[in-house]
Amino acid sequence: MMNTKALLTALSGHGCMAVTDKKHGLSSHLIRGVVGGVPTVAVGGEQAVKEQIYGFLDAVYWHHLNEGGGTARFIIGSGNRTVEVLRAVATLEHALGNRLRVDVELDLNRHALARPSFPVKIDWLRQLRARTTMSLPPLASRLSAEVNRESFRWYRSVSLGPWSGRLDGLQVCEAPATGIEPIHLQVGSLGPSGAESAARRRFLELATAVGSLNHIDASNVSAMAAFLRTVADDRDTGILANCETEHRLEAKVLRGATVVAVNGTRLEPVVKEWPFQFPTLWSHTHGARARYVDVLMRSNDIPWVVELKVNSGGKGTYYRHAIAQVVLYREFIRTATWIHPWFEDQGLDPQKCQAVVAFPTEGEDPRRLRALASLFEVKVTTLE
Repeated sequence: MMNTKALLTALSGHGCMAVTDKKHGLSSHLIRGVVGGVPTVAVGGEQAVKEQIYGFLDAVYWHHLNEGGGTARFIIGSGNRTVEVLRAVATLEHALGNRLRVDVELDLNRHALARPSFPVKIDWLRQLRARTTMSLPPLASRLSAEVNRESFRWYRSVSLGPWSGRLDGLQVCEAPATGIEPIHLQVGSLGPSGAESAARRRFLELATAVGSLNHIDASNVSAMAAFLRTVADDRDTGILANCETEHRLEAKVLRGATVVAVNGTRLEPVVKEWPFQFPTLWSHTHGARARYVDVLMRSNDIPWVVELKVNSGGKGTYYRHAIAQVVLYREFIRTATWIHPWFEDQGLDPQKCQAVVAFPTEGEDPRRLRALASLFEVKVTTLE
C-alpha cells in the first residue's frame, strides 16, 4: 500500500504539498503541486474509495486553476480497493474524450486504465420490472388518503423491501412488504452512542401531544393521520424544514414542486408513483457497492441522471464531486446492456443517457463549475 505519507515523501522534493485550500475546496488529503510544468494531484490508497475517485476531478480542476497545458497528472497510491478505484477512474478518463489528457499513475508508475464492463450479476432487471405490478397495502392507502398532503408519499427500494412513508423525503413510518398490519411510526434511529438526529428529536417532541406512537392500525389510523399532518406542517415551515434538506429537495423535484430544466427543457421524473433511487455500479469488482441516482428523469426518449445538491459549507468540493457522480451513473446506464430492457419498457433509449448537476439559485458565479462540467459533457443548472 502506498499511503498519503509515502506519496508525500516521494513528491515533496518536487514542491508538492498537502494543505487545505478552503478558497478552492481542496482538502489536505490531496497532495498537489506543479511538477515539471505539469499540474499534479496525488491521493493515498488508504483514503475512502469515493475520495480516491473524486481525486480525478480534483486533478482536472487543479489543472484548470494552474492554467496548465494539454496534460494533467493524477497519481493513486495502491490500497485494498485499488482495482475498484482504477476502473471508476477509467470511466471518468474516457468521458473526457480528447478535451484533456490526464496521465494516471499507480504508485508513481504510468498505468493503463481498463473501463468496467458490468457483467450481469445482480437481479435488478427483474426487480425493476416487478415494480409495475406493485400495489400499496390497504392500510397504507387509507393512511395516505387521510393524511391528504402532496408531501406524503410512499417509497419502495428496488429490492422491494418495506414501504417507506415519507413527508418530503423524511421517513415517518414504515409498512411491511407483506401488507400485514400494523404500520410502524419511525423517524431515524439512535446512533451507536445513543445520539439522536435533529429530525428524530423534533419528531418525538411533536409526538408528546398524541401519546404512544408505536404503530398505526385500523383502530387509530385517523388519529395518526392527524398527527402526520402536524408533522407535515413542521416539515413545510418549522424545524423539520431544515432537516435532511437534500432528501427534501429530491422529494420536491419528484412531486413537481421544484422544477429541473436544462436549456429551457423541463425534465420529468421517469417514475412518479412509487419513488425510488435508481441503482448503478461504478465498478464491477467484487465488493463494489450499489450507488444510487438522486432522481432519474426524462426528456422525450432521453433519460437524465440528476444529482441534486443543496446549499452547504464547502460548496466548491461538494458541487465539483457531483460531476464525478453523474458521469459514473450515466456511463453505467449506457454500458450495462442487461439493464437496458427496463429503459426500453419506459420508451427510453439508455444509449442517449445524459447527466446534470442541479442546485438552488445562488449569488455565486457558477461559470468555473460549468467549465469543468463541460469537459465531461455534463450540464449544470439552477433550480426553479
